[in-house]
Amino acid sequence: MYTFIKMDAPSCCLFLFVLACTGSPVEELMQAETALQGAQAAGAEDFAPDAFQAAADAMADARSKNERKDFEGARLAALDAKAKADTARAHVDAGKEIIKAAVSAGLTALTEEWKGIGSAATAKTWEGMDREKMERLRHSVETMIEDVTYLRDAGDYAGALAGIINAPEKIDQISMMLEPKTE
Repeated sequence: MYTFIKMDAPSCCLFLFVLACTGSPVEELMQAETALQGAQAAGAEDFAPDAFQAAADAMADARSKNERKDFEGARLAALDAKAKADTARAHVDAGKEIIKAAVSAGLTALTEEWKGIGSAATAKTWEGMDREKMERLRHSVETMIEDVTYLRDAGDYAGALAGIINAPEKIDQISMMLEPKTE
């Protein structure tokens, strides 16, 4: 035998709303995950790392709450993660322009510095200088400049910036080798 409960329309709507809110927020979690993957594919990890990390943290929070069966908290965290992922994706173009400008400025400065040191490295000979080591360093700096230029031209601004950041150490090594030895 079945027991039926009579409900008016507003009560029925409220009951269905509460029932819908008590289940796992699958749709919200999927939308947030898709937005996070889209931001990652657009390059947000490299060009908007803080915004991307905030989205990833919110997504982790949503998953954690969902596993603990805090479905309303998971739903809210998933909505937050989606909004943050969308923001991260929107910041990618601005981040690319900033890094692109930094790469261009860094490459120009690196090339100019190298022109001065490179010609000194070719012209100077100091007694006791390890010419072979200097030639290896010189070749590695020239290769690094070529690689940075290639990465920049290919649109890999994060890779180019990493190359620029690493270049001064090698240039400093050559500069130290070119200083006259004092006894």
